[in-house]
Amino acid sequence: MKLKRILSSFLAVVMAFGVVSLATVDEKGNIFGNTLTAEAATEKTATKMPDNAITFSSTYSDELEIIPAASKNGMYYYNNKVIYFYSVANNTFRKIYDYNDKGRNKDTVICVYADAEKGKFYIVWLDSSNRNKKYYYLDEFDVKSEKFVSTKDISSLVGSNNLSHLESIGVDSQNRYYLAVYDSNQDKYIINLISADMKLLSSAVAGDAVYKFSGFDKTNGNFYFEGYTDWIYWGYSHDTQSLKCGNVKNNKISISNYYVDILYQQYYTPHYDNAVMLTNGDFVWTSTMSGAVRVLDSAKFDIADKDSSLPLKLSVSRSGYEIEDRYADSIGTRTVYNAATGDYLMYVNDNTIAELDSEGNKKSTFKTAYPVFAMYNYGDSVLVIEKDTDENFYVENLKWAYPTKITLSKTSATIKVGESLSLKATSDSVLDISFTWSSNNNSVASVTKDGKVYGNKAGSATITVKSENGITAVCKVTVQNKANNPDSGEVKLSGASSSNISANDYYTWSSVVKSNLTENSDKTLTRVESTSKGVLVEKYSANGKTLISKSTIKNELPIYGGYFSGKNNNYIVFGQNNKGEKDSAEIVRIVKYSKSWSRVSDCKIYGSNTFEPFEAGSLRMIELDGKLYVYTCHTMYADSNKLNHQANMLFTVDESTMKTTDSMYEVSNLQDGYVSHSFNQFIKTDGTYIYRVDHSESNNMIMSGQYLTVNGITLSRYNKNSSSTNVAVTIPLKFDIHSGNYTGASIGGFEVGSGNCLIAYTKDISSSCKSRNAYISVTDEYFNKTNNVALTNYKSGTKVSCRTPQLVKINENLFLVMWEEYNSSTNKVTTKAKTVDSSANTVASATLSVRLSDCQPVMCSDGTVKWYVSDNSSPKLYSINPYDLTKRHEHTYTSVVTKQPTCKATGVRTYTCTTCGAKKTETINKLAHSYKQYVTPATTSADGSITKKCTACGYSSSKSKIYKITSVSLSSTVFTYSGNNITPSVTVKNSKNNKLVKGKDYKVIYPTNSVNVGRYSVKIQFIGNYSGTVNKYFDIVPIITSLTNTSGGIKLSWNKVDGAYGYRLYYKTSSGGWKRFKDTTATSFTDSGVVPNKTETYTIRCLDKNGNTISGFNSNGWSIKYVPVAPTISKLENTSSGIKLSWNKVTGVYGYRIYQKTSNGWKRIKDTTATSFTDSAVSANQTKTYTIRCIDKNGNTVSGYNSKGWSKKYTESTPSISKLENTSGGIKLSWNKVTGAYGYRLYRKTSSGWKRIKDTTATTYTDSAVKSGRTETYTIRCIDKNGKTVSGYNSKGWSKKYVYNPPKSIKLNKTSAYIGKKESVTLKYTLSAGSTSTVTWSSSNKNVATVSGGKVTAKGAGTATITATTANGKKAACKVTVINGTRQKLYVNSYRVRVCNFSVVVPDSCQVVYGDDCVTFVDKYNRNKYGSGTLMWVTYSGRYSTSKEYSLGYANRTKIVYQYPLGAEVGDVTDKTASQKYQNSKKDMDLAIKNTFRFE
Repeated sequence: MKLKRILSSFLAVVMAFGVVSLATVDEKGNIFGNTLTAEAATEKTATKMPDNAITFSSTYSDELEIIPAASKNGMYYYNNKVIYFYSVANNTFRKIYDYNDKGRNKDTVICVYADAEKGKFYIVWLDSSNRNKKYYYLDEFDVKSEKFVSTKDISSLVGSNNLSHLESIGVDSQNRYYLAVYDSNQDKYIINLISADMKLLSSAVAGDAVYKFSGFDKTNGNFYFEGYTDWIYWGYSHDTQSLKCGNVKNNKISISNYYVDILYQQYYTPHYDNAVMLTNGDFVWTSTMSGAVRVLDSAKFDIADKDSSLPLKLSVSRSGYEIEDRYADSIGTRTVYNAATGDYLMYVNDNTIAELDSEGNKKSTFKTAYPVFAMYNYGDSVLVIEKDTDENFYVENLKWAYPTKITLSKTSATIKVGESLSLKATSDSVLDISFTWSSNNNSVASVTKDGKVYGNKAGSATITVKSENGITAVCKVTVQNKANNPDSGEVKLSGASSSNISANDYYTWSSVVKSNLTENSDKTLTRVESTSKGVLVEKYSANGKTLISKSTIKNELPIYGGYFSGKNNNYIVFGQNNKGEKDSAEIVRIVKYSKSWSRVSDCKIYGSNTFEPFEAGSLRMIELDGKLYVYTCHTMYADSNKLNHQANMLFTVDESTMKTTDSMYEVSNLQDGYVSHSFNQFIKTDGTYIYRVDHSESNNMIMSGQYLTVNGITLSRYNKNSSSTNVAVTIPLKFDIHSGNYTGASIGGFEVGSGNCLIAYTKDISSSCKSRNAYISVTDEYFNKTNNVALTNYKSGTKVSCRTPQLVKINENLFLVMWEEYNSSTNKVTTKAKTVDSSANTVASATLSVRLSDCQPVMCSDGTVKWYVSDNSSPKLYSINPYDLTKRHEHTYTSVVTKQPTCKATGVRTYTCTTCGAKKTETINKLAHSYKQYVTPATTSADGSITKKCTACGYSSSKSKIYKITSVSLSSTVFTYSGNNITPSVTVKNSKNNKLVKGKDYKVIYPTNSVNVGRYSVKIQFIGNYSGTVNKYFDIVPIITSLTNTSGGIKLSWNKVDGAYGYRLYYKTSSGGWKRFKDTTATSFTDSGVVPNKTETYTIRCLDKNGNTISGFNSNGWSIKYVPVAPTISKLENTSSGIKLSWNKVTGVYGYRIYQKTSNGWKRIKDTTATSFTDSAVSANQTKTYTIRCIDKNGNTVSGYNSKGWSKKYTESTPSISKLENTSGGIKLSWNKVTGAYGYRLYRKTSSGWKRIKDTTATTYTDSAVKSGRTETYTIRCIDKNGKTVSGYNSKGWSKKYVYNPPKSIKLNKTSAYIGKKESVTLKYTLSAGSTSTVTWSSSNKNVATVSGGKVTAKGAGTATITATTANGKKAACKVTVINGTRQKLYVNSYRVRVCNFSVVVPDSCQVVYGDDCVTFVDKYNRNKYGSGTLMWVTYSGRYSTSKEYSLGYANRTKIVYQYPLGAEVGDVTDKTASQKYQNSKKDMDLAIKNTFRFE
């Protein structure tokens, strides 16, 4: 289970929950089976509280907060605005304080928080006597002193806006207050964190409404609260109350954007006070939405971690724990922590409180007199408040105590094999104790969890019952054999041949069961098998040796579905495809026959969303109370993607009328019993409930903590009187091995017994190993816990794979499971069998000499299990005694050697069957000679030899020769220095030129540190068939690591050599000898005495401080041809003379050749011996590209060049006029600012040249000395502070023809406007086409409105004319009316949900009043004086209807209207002033509504 993001979407939201073990209750509220046999030693009593002590009948209108006070033997509680004390000892109650006494208008309670740990009620109330301002106060009531210890004005902490209001309050252990406030300024719900001295510490947005604070964690700052969530489920919005969380660190509050769980759907499943912090620091909540109680380890919960699963300690399903429309019959979680045992006490319905450990295991229960209304810790006891259906309340003070003594109904007993005995345990505790039953010899006698003992084989066993606190009692049980112990065997039936061997096994999905065997009431046997000719029916004698009768029943529809032998009738199911997907088409026919196979009647089923019946699955049936349950599968009508998906399907048929009474075939989800891709179906009953098992293949999809689809085994259950879709569901096993239809598993059997559901199945060993192991899954019938027990334990790589098992119920606590194992390496099939009890504990096991088929084995009245197998021949009937598997088994031997073999004589091995003790022997062949080897080693000078001799008998084998060693060599005798340890490889050969093996024939001993330069020895020591030692030598010399052509010559580089002081460099002379030319301590050197295109060869050796050589050298040396590197132009710069090129000097060259790139390629422009050159042949803004190469004295090039070259644009810093434009004042010039320039000089071109017209530091200038229709040309240059020009200028200049068109008209975007007295409006003008002009603005009444640049600002109520005037006197005006009021942002809520935002100018004579689903505007005068005077209201139209509605807009699909009342609503008031005030206000409001009302 993880945090869920708060979403508002029309898509289905899939919640991600972790796998949580859910304890499940049934429709009657039973969470555990009838396993409690302890009887109370004292009577349990509940005291009826006085009438009217508690009033709580509605989760919406009633409030109840309780603080237990064990020290005062009572409890304090706040109930509907009154604080009371109830005395548990005296059963009396008294009123302490009544908030109702002050009257609603003056004193209204907003919210209450009860802190049991501090013993305080925190009560927030509103003083509503002042209509203009809300005053909020906080009372702190101390239960110990029964006094109000403080009353604080918290109005300023709620908000300055009168529309803001407080929702709820909480207080943590540090006395910090949490105020949940609706802030109308932000239009958001806020939680303010307040210090103990009432200072605001921090705030956080809560998102939606906050209803109630639930708990505060002292350890990590977590806090929890109930809030609103718009929950999207299957694409639809739902108003829900959810559990949310936040955190406080360093007084900074934060709130998660995710919710923890959905608590309930508002107006449908409401519940009061849904979460609480337990006394041990765990946090518990209850959800009527999912019917679950969950306990969270709050200390380990990180609210910021949205990806990890919640650290749940316990999750208990309490389905149906509230009766519809009776949600007020309880408050709180009804869960407390029992500190004495470290467990949880939880009400689980049916008047039962259960003690659960952290894994959900029941330890004890207590039966209350009435359903539990509330539960609280009460000192070392539990205070239980109960409520009956007549609204009466009761109190029980419960002391939870374990027994000190247990008594069994019998201490010894004797039973026969196959018989049972019920033991009953009683204790001296008032609690109903959960006992653990066990047997010390399960194979002799097993015991169920409710104390029923079954005899399995002759012998004795001790049955022990144990309480949770370790108290025990025992009963010794003796089991005796029956007088007639049935034998196992096999009979060849004389009926028709067929082939069903191993047909029960399936790989991906199952098929319908075609072979059936039933025992009739007269103990005869009936074989029913589907064949190509119809349904074969054969009747045999009880032992199968005599065929009594034989017939074939015609298939009534083309597809065979299945057969069932009922109590009074037989039934066969047929089907046919419905490829046309017609609802009128018959798809299934259930035919009813008499026990003598006369056709009686049928049940025809049509359509049923079926494309193909029984497809990719099976069909099984049961009957109960005159009803036949047919459980199968089908492919369904095609979906929108034209796919026919497969799922399960069920029909319930009244056997008397053969009419369906219930069915399930539509698409739904797992919680309704629907299983997508159900590949096998099983159905059983225990007489009360119907249990179904499916092999489900689908994606694991979870919503609201419940699986919708799953890949695994699904187990569901529903009451026989309920609908087949009203199910409880659990998942005993998720496969999650493969994807797609192949799940890697198969289910073979399902049985219900002794309060458990057993499912036999196989599963792949892993995703990479498709061999399967066999298992039994055990789930208690109330789905509290599942245990999967392995029957086999093969590992990956095995050649053995288990086939689909068969499961047979022998009695309530004994089951026979059989499966075949196929060995792919031997191609052999073996059948294994086990008997197990209802918990899957092994009773007996054997390997049987039988085979299995799709014929379900049946337990017969003679005490044997029977089934038949056919293999293209007459069937073979098998009989197995489940109480004595050894009577028919395949021997499984263990062996020991009873006579050891030697090289002179054979031995003997004796085999003993582990099951029956049968023995057999086999001969062990004589052993081979045990030779000892005698060796004369070979050396480098002589051959050796090997002689073998048997140590047992002295026999000698022939002598073999070991050839002498003739060659020992190293991989190299000279190595270059690397800084690493050098170990040359060694090769050793004998006189036959064969290589010897290192480690076997010799070992190599290297120097301990052969790293530095020098000479080293390698020791080769011969071993094994060789002896002697040889030493070999190698040298380490320095290495020149690189030779590089550089501009300075040839650069030599080498690695530093440890131990060397310096290095001596040599070059090879023309005569071939080495000449020393440099000693250095560096690791590189550049030889500048080189000549272009000549090859040089170098070597190196190491020196000590005295200049002596301390290493050898590489005699070949290292060579390189010197080719000067291509020169690099290092700099290109603009100068007054042109573009200057600069480059670095290159060693060994005479000079340099400069090239310029042209359209035809590179052009030579200069040869020089210098390292710079200035190209003067350039022009402004021209880009030129250059390259360079080296030359010798003769002018020949001796280096390469850079083919891309280097480029430079030649530019001058000349300013440019960027814009020329006509204005009413002349031609306006604009230019960009030039960095470094002080100012600018402007010129106008005349007939005699450029004329200076203006020096300026600005970047614009308007030339007014122009005439319309004449073209002017301008240029510009930069100047310094002294007025001197510092740049060139554009000699052509920039030209503009001056044209001036005065406007013929001017228009405004508004001719009238209505604004409040604190508002403004912006007017915009438009001139006639093609014209230009400046515009001035003016107001006729600046006391009403002022104007600047077109923006009109309200100053006072009244009317003003705003005028815009052009330069040539054209005018336009707008009438502005300022309303004597201010604009307010308002909203409408419906059930606390925001449905509309809007704004309106509210006149000062009017007042805004919020109501349920509406906002009302009233005349202040009449409201204050007479409480009336409604002018209009804004409402959500879904709640009201009226004859006057005007649709103004839509918001989130809700229609918003404003309405005027039909009458003045000033009542009978005759006061003329009141009527006039009302008329004035209505006039003002009309004006405001019609001209300022708008939605947002």
